Amino acid sequence: MTALRQGGVIALFGFLYGWDVWEALGNLVGLEPFYAAFGIPDSVPWVLLWVGVSLPVVVAGLSLWVWRFLDSLLERFSVVLLGWATVGALSLSISAIEQAWRASALQGLIG
Repeated sequence: MTALRQGGVIALFGFLYGWDVWEALGNLVGLEPFYAAFGIPDSVPWVLLWVGVSLPVVVAGLSLWVWRFLDSLLERFSVVLLGWATVGALSLSISAIEQAWRASALQGLIG
C-alpha cells in the first residue's frame, strides 16, 4: 500500500512539475514572435526563458534526490510540495522580470 501511495505522490507532482515545464516551453517558443511584433526581436530575454524551462526540471530532480533519504510519506510529500511551491514563486518572479525587461525595451524603442 505504501508503494502505491508513493507512486501516487510522484505521479501527482510529476504532472504538476510537467505543467510548469510546459508553460515555460510555451513562453520560450511564443515570446520571440511577440517581441518581433513589437519591433524589438533582438531584445528577447533568452536567459530568463531558459532559466524558466530548466527551473522545474532541476527542482523536481532535487526533490526526488532528497526523497531517497526520507522515511515518512508525509516528509516526502512535504519536500516535493515545497519544491513545487518554490518553482511557482520563482516562475512568477521570472515573469515579472521579463515584463520589466519588455517595458524597458519598448521604452528604448520610443525614446
